[in-house]
Amino acid sequence: TRAIGDAYLKHSQYSFPPFDEYCPYIDCKPDVSVRCIRMSEVAGTNYGYLVLATDGVWDYSSCDDICSWLSSYQFDSSSNDSYNQTAAEVIMENVLDNMRRKVNRSRRALTVLPKGIARRKVHDDMTVLAVRLDEVLLKSGPT
Repeated sequence: TRAIGDAYLKHSQYSFPPFDEYCPYIDCKPDVSVRCIRMSEVAGTNYGYLVLATDGVWDYSSCDDICSWLSSYQFDSSSNDSYNQTAAEVIMENVLDNMRRKVNRSRRALTVLPKGIARRKVHDDMTVLAVRLDEVLLKSGPT
C-alpha cells in the first residue's frame, strides 16, 4: 500500500523532518511471493480468499479473526436483494467493532474523528481487499 501516497516518505522534495534525512524512507517496489494453494487447505469449502489489507486493519484483527469471519460469510449471487454485503465489508465491520471495544468509543465517535493527528492517535488508515478464489482457480494453480 506504500506505492500509493506517502510521497513525503519517498521523495526528499516533498519530505520534512525527521523523514527528509532518510529519503527514500520507503519505496514502492513490491515484495512478491508465490504460494500454491491446495483445496485441502480451504477446509469444507469450494473457495478461499486472498486478503490484502493495510496495517490499520491488522492492528485490530488477526489472520484467525479474518478466517473466522469469512468462513461464516456467505455471498449469495442468486439473491434478489438489492444489496449483498461484500467480504471486504464483513472484514471492515468486524475490525471496526474490535477497534470500538479496544478504544472504548462508539462507532459514531470513531467515524467522526477529524483527519490528522486526532485520528492517527486512535487508528491508522484502514483498507482491505478480499478476492474470492473459487475451486476452478484453486485447482488450476499458477499460470
